[in-house]
Amino acid sequence: MRSLRKRVYPAVSTTAHTSGRASSSFRPFTRAAPFGRLIADYYDARNAGAWSSKAKVGNLKRLTSAVAYLEENGLHTLDDLEARLDSLHSSLDETKTTLDANKKRTKELHELLRYAETYKRFEPLHDQLSAIKWKYKRERFKSEHESELRQFYMARRKLPGGIRISDWQHELATLEHEGYAAYAKYKTLRDELVKLLDVKYCVDRALSAREDEGRKTRPLCADITSR
Repeated sequence: MRSLRKRVYPAVSTTAHTSGRASSSFRPFTRAAPFGRLIADYYDARNAGAWSSKAKVGNLKRLTSAVAYLEENGLHTLDDLEARLDSLHSSLDETKTTLDANKKRTKELHELLRYAETYKRFEPLHDQLSAIKWKYKRERFKSEHESELRQFYMARRKLPGGIRISDWQHELATLEHEGYAAYAKYKTLRDELVKLLDVKYCVDRALSAREDEGRKTRPLCADITSR
């Protein structure tokens, strides 16, 4: 665990643009200030309350992962963090819109292909009906094949632009390929968002702890000043 700590804290100092351990005195934190130290403060607090070495090693590994992510993506300040969060949410919304549109069109194409299959299956039956000249024979034929003819007429209404099976199958294949790519992108963005939200949680908790420390320090400073 000591060797891991030796590797992690220099990286934290680089990310935070500071050196050494944080002072116990309260220092206001601005949005433009580097926040790598805050993450280390959060995990220091977790380690202080950890009962086992395993838990402490787990905390240091999470700290290592967080610091590496921040360095790889050039995130150093709260403004950087929130800008990246906004960008991720926007990209996720766009990708989800693409996936939803893909899913909707895929469903439509499957329905068109199903109606086309129904149309072709019962078209010979409809041709037979059209060939019957005598009215009572036509009515008898329609009665005997009412269900099939009803399906045929429904399919014909659903295919006002004609039947283009080859085009629909080609479009389906394209949509499938695009869908896989969009989902892979969505999953990558979602995984990064989870990691970034975890970092933000650490920062928020550390900031809250600093604010609590500041509230305790300010009355003391005021008391000293008034003397």
